[in-house]
Amino acid sequence: AASRLPSEAATAWLCRLAIVAEVSVGMSTSVVWFRKALRVHDNAALCEACGASSRVVPLFILEPGAGGARRQFLYESLRDLDATLRRRGSRLFVARGEAVSVMEAVVAGGGAGRGAG
Repeated sequence: AASRLPSEAATAWLCRLAIVAEVSVGMSTSVVWFRKALRVHDNAALCEACGASSRVVPLFILEPGAGGARRQFLYESLRDLDATLRRRGSRLFVARGEAVSVMEAVVAGGGAGRGAG
């Protein structure tokens, strides 16, 4: 069964929603949702988040049924992305579930799911 992907408008809304202010410590957190472009060097959303926030949480959501025949390639790509982020002092967080539900939980909790690697 194909997983339900949010429309581009919903994705943009979720990305805006994912900028969470942590007033108690005077720090802002941005969640950057990696979907298709699993790279750092030309990622406009990641660059914007780094400039706008004190803390950036890189997130990949593994939706039910995702991967299929490309699963091994996807996992290798996620490991490479995580390694690149770690070299820059960050890490990739990977969550499983429906995208909308995961993003709502991340925003509500101010963090992300299970780390990759």
